[in-house]
Amino acid sequence: MLEGMNSRLDNLQAGFLNIKLKKIKGWTRRRQEIGSRYLEELSNINGLDLPRVHEEREHVWHLFVIETDSRNQLADYLMELGIQTNINYPVALPFLPAYNYLGLLDSDFPVARRAQDRILSLPLYPQLSV
Repeated sequence: MLEGMNSRLDNLQAGFLNIKLKKIKGWTRRRQEIGSRYLEELSNINGLDLPRVHEEREHVWHLFVIETDSRNQLADYLMELGIQTNINYPVALPFLPAYNYLGLLDSDFPVARRAQDRILSLPLYPQLSV
């Protein structure tokens, strides 16, 4: 397996993107509302590590990723409640097969190694009702 990149954009995709770009500010505001609500509602739950936003910055909340040592149990529990979660990056970049030739060890990237087993993305999209 090798590193790669695919950056092609055909005319049809560009046309859809042009339409979607007109809505991006509203979608971003809605994502920010939902992200703020998550932070507020989840802040007192023991065992959850929530994303942090510097007070002088804004977050667009492409993803809302939490960390917990009980990731699989939490994902199962939420699914029972009808809440779908996702593990967007199940393998941290240094541990992908494309980088095997570098001979990297888990101990070379302890934070990435720990996070890859703890991360869980909660639903976050502009149309989400809260």
